[in-house]
Parts: sequence; structure tokens; C-alpha cells
Amino acid sequence: MGRTPALDAHLDIFGNQPPLHKLYTQVTLCYGLRDTSRDSDIVQQLSQSLEHLTISFPWIAGQVIKVDNGVPKIRPLDRSPHFVVKDYRSSASIPSFDKLKEASFPFSMLNESVIAPCPTLSHTVDGPVAVFLVQANFIDGGLLLTFNAAHDVMDLVGQGFLLSMLDKICNGASISEEEEFIGNPQRETMLSLLDESYQPGPEIDPQRITPVDIQVTPEGVASQNFQSPARSDWEYFIFSPSSLLDLKAHVSSTLPSGSFISTDDALTALVYARLTAARLYRLPPTSNIAIARAVDARRYLGLHDNYPGLMHHMTYHTFPAKELPSLPLGDIALDFRRAVDPATSDVAFRTRALATALDRAEAKSKFSFTACIDGSRDMMLSSWSKVDWYDLSFGLCLGKPEAVRRPYFQCNEGIIYFMPRRKDGEIAVGICARKEDLDSLRTDKEWARYGRWIG
Repeated sequence: MGRTPALDAHLDIFGNQPPLHKLYTQVTLCYGLRDTSRDSDIVQQLSQSLEHLTISFPWIAGQVIKVDNGVPKIRPLDRSPHFVVKDYRSSASIPSFDKLKEASFPFSMLNESVIAPCPTLSHTVDGPVAVFLVQANFIDGGLLLTFNAAHDVMDLVGQGFLLSMLDKICNGASISEEEEFIGNPQRETMLSLLDESYQPGPEIDPQRITPVDIQVTPEGVASQNFQSPARSDWEYFIFSPSSLLDLKAHVSSTLPSGSFISTDDALTALVYARLTAARLYRLPPTSNIAIARAVDARRYLGLHDNYPGLMHHMTYHTFPAKELPSLPLGDIALDFRRAVDPATSDVAFRTRALATALDRAEAKSKFSFTACIDGSRDMMLSSWSKVDWYDLSFGLCLGKPEAVRRPYFQCNEGIIYFMPRRKDGEIAVGICARKEDLDSLRTDKEWARYGRWIG
């Protein structure tokens, strides 16, 4: 990897998908703050640190624009990322920090229209398409820091790298030469494409968009037959450390001897099976239910763990609707594990295959990570559980965040997020589904055995 000498940077090949343009990944870190006299110090600390961060990584202050033939590139915008400061202490727009904490920081109390610098889906918003934006929200008893990252420039791993570098600067440390080298890649050369003999086959069928109505999903991809009923909603469920241990033990008890699954595998299996059970009342009995699970492709491709671009893919799994709710969760979890285990996974080949097809295609919009997913019955799941954001203090003398959440945004049925794992092991799971499906899920005995609804 080498540093881009001037701010005229290409995106990764996957960032060339048109639906990703003007789409943002948002995350909010929630801190307690009692001393109102420190507001100006906090703002100054963050503002100056963002300027210093830009010295090391100039592209974070840029904008994504379409140049010749519609190719997106990062060009200059400002001297540092856009930084918004809001004071909501005397406003009814958001509850106090104590009330947020008492309610476990639910979607219903954290709306992007209040606490984020721009919408997740910004396709109808005019103006520059900034790469990275920050908003500091002072509320009664707390500080909510929201970070928006352009999804065509970076995935959550890349965003995590930036936040860790910002935290380092805020705490008085310097960015090393190695970190600058990692953080300023020549993105267009990072992924080796397949040679000219490659002919696209069934390995990219799940990403081929058929000529039907297209809609942008919150994962930033064009999805086939994707619908968002008016009665859809976002809700969080909390999985405590003890319930996750119990769940993994239960799922593992049904596995063949010597088999391994992760906690994420077990939790994904539970979500997949029980949300399908909650939807059975309206699904045709012959339905097959698919789940597309986001996977970090870096380790399969020999890239650095902190490579700051967009380098994820999906694994795809399908089970019959009438069988899925009653299958042993271990069977489902083991299917997930085989798809990501480097010894059995085909992620490297499929990632290069999709990148090669995208590179050859004149119309990049013909492909999407979740083209095969119908959100009314299928699911798209992205786990952030391994991103370590509960250690971020940003040198503000506020301690570590009480919670890390994605704020409430436009409903898109079938999307599931696992929030970063708290230090004690707790995970918040965000689900977007029809209200009647969520009502059914909340009363599902197997689901309620492990997950606690917070809204």
C-alpha cells in the first residue's frame, strides 16, 4: 500500500456501484457528561484532532464526485471533515442521558434526523458528498457523538480504523508511519482481478440484478423485489453476556463432536430461525428463505486487517421456510461457519469474481451484493460485534461510551445489525421488519429466552 500523493483518489472497485453513492454508515457513541462548563474544551479537542487526522489521511476531508464516464473519485472539499455541534439540553428533541440509559438506548430515542450530520440515505440531498462527517450532540447529562462515513469509500472496518486513529490523536499520541501507509492505499490496485480466461458463472448469480424495479437498501445496494411496507419499524433487542453464553452452549450441544462455531454464528442462526417463524403466517408454504451475511473479505485476500476501504462481501444461505424454525440451530450455525472458515470458504474467489465482473461491466448498476434478497421474506445481516468501539474515549475525560448504537433511520425491511460488543459481552441486535412480525417475534418463547426487547 502506498500513500496517495494528491487528493484525486480512486475508490475500491466495489465503491463503483451507483447505489452506494450518497449512502452513509452511521454510528453513535453515547457518553455521560455532567460538567457543562467543559463544552468548549470538548468541541476544541474534537475539532483540532480532526484537523490533525486530516494531515495524516487527507482523503477524509474530501468529497466523492463523478468524473469522466461517471467514475467516482475522491476530490478536495474542506481542510478537515465537516463537524457539526448541537446543544439539545433545553430541547424536547431528545431525552436526557439518564432516560436514555434507563431505556438502554433504544432506536425510538435516537433518530438520525436529530443526532446525525446527514441522513443514511442521502440520495435526495443536494450538495457535496462528503467522505466523513461528525456531529457532537450535547444533551442533558450526556454527549452523543455521531460519525457518518460514505459507504462507497469505506465499510465499517475502515470506519473503525479512522475512529481508532482519531482516538489516538485525541489522547495525545502520534500516527505512526506504518499507520499512515495503511491508511492511504492506492485503492484501485489493492484487489487482484481474475485473468482474461475467467468467464462469470453461478458464483456471481446472487449479485446479478434482474430487470425489475430497483430500490436502494440500507446496505447501499440495489435489491430485487425489495419492499418496505409502511408499517415497518426498527427495534433493538439486548442479548446479555449470560444469555449469549447460554445460547452458544445450547447451539453447540447439537453439533458433531469437534465442531466449532462462534457466538455470532449462534446468534445469527437464532435470528434467522425465529424471525422466519414470526413471518410464517404470511409466507407461502413452499417459500425458501435466504439470508445474506456480510463478511470482511480482507483476511481471505491477504489485505491488512485495518485496510480502510470497502472490502466486504456476503455469504448466502437458503433453507425452506417450513423447516427452518424447527431445525436444530447447530445445523444452521454450522452452515454459516463453513462459509467463512478459511479451510472451506470460497469468499476469496467469489470476491475476485464479482470485482472482475464489475470491472468489465460498462453499467456497474447490473450487480449488487444483495440482488437475490427479497426483504419481505429474506434477510440481510451485518455484524459489527468485533469492532472495538467501547474503548474509545477521545481524550475527553468522559470515560468510555455507555452504549454504541446505529440511530433510527428510514425503514427497509429485512435488515439486521449486530452492534459492537460491549466490554462485558452484551450485544444489541437491531432489526427492521413489519410491525406485526416484530410483535410476533417479541412473544416468541425461544427468542424471549435469550433476547430482551428495548425498542
